[in-house]
Amino acid sequence: MWTVVLRLIRQRRMRVVADPSPQRVRGYRLHAAASISVTVGVTWFIAWLVSDAIGPQWLHSLSLPAALLFIVIGAGLCGYAGWVGVCKGYCDSIRAARLWKSKSLGFWRNVTLILLVLGVAAVVLLVKQSHRISAFLRRDEHRQHDRAIFAGADALLTEMGLMDTLRTLTSLHAFTRDELRAMTRFGYYFEETGHPYLDKSIGDATERLLRSLSNLLDFTAQYFRPYGLRPEARGGSLCMLPSLNREREGSPADIEGQVRYDKHARELDELIGAVTQLYRDYRKIVKTRLTV
Repeated sequence: MWTVVLRLIRQRRMRVVADPSPQRVRGYRLHAAASISVTVGVTWFIAWLVSDAIGPQWLHSLSLPAALLFIVIGAGLCGYAGWVGVCKGYCDSIRAARLWKSKSLGFWRNVTLILLVLGVAAVVLLVKQSHRISAFLRRDEHRQHDRAIFAGADALLTEMGLMDTLRTLTSLHAFTRDELRAMTRFGYYFEETGHPYLDKSIGDATERLLRSLSNLLDFTAQYFRPYGLRPEARGGSLCMLPSLNREREGSPADIEGQVRYDKHARELDELIGAVTQLYRDYRKIVKTRLTV
């Protein structure tokens, strides 16, 4: 690419040397500067594409703004050259005429206008999307931040630990205080201590999971009771309405109590199913976005 650009600039310089008028010299300098500026911008863009995979990160962060800057400068120089009508090297018969009055240079005039419009559009787009560009340039930094957040949450409640707890709740309608503490700490980690994900997709999935988990914990706080030999101990069990459960303290003759228990059991199953699905969605998007 650089070889082609420099060769074209050299060929044009030879034509200017043959007729070194002030207008042609000025046009040559402006268009040479525009060509080199755009080529530098394209080079920076290629560096941005390559550094995305192999780094270094500082080069990747610098290359995209630099590419936009040099391309916009090149478009501006080309537009200025077209406006003042200094490109006279293509036709000797229009040596004293402005570019805008030259029919034979209509093609180059249109190209100049298009480049100028694209340059202005690039500046406007850059200003309006500056926050998105900033987030894109810092995506690796954000990814490391979100990985640290996930590692902290996963240390409090692992995927295997939560699924084991949910299976126990489904089959026995009971769980231990340690399992309750793990789920409570997981929610507290995000809601109370201010550990949000910077990735919006992961953040939205986390919010849905936390709402579902909060509903389940509210249900257990309302209908679960200590049960067992040492219910208040650290590893003591919590069971759903043991006084209504025939397998625990409930009476087989209490038909009304059994109907009430079955109703709450269905509610529990729905809450467990919602938490299970939303946690799977959360883990899926974390694996996809953070590759962990």
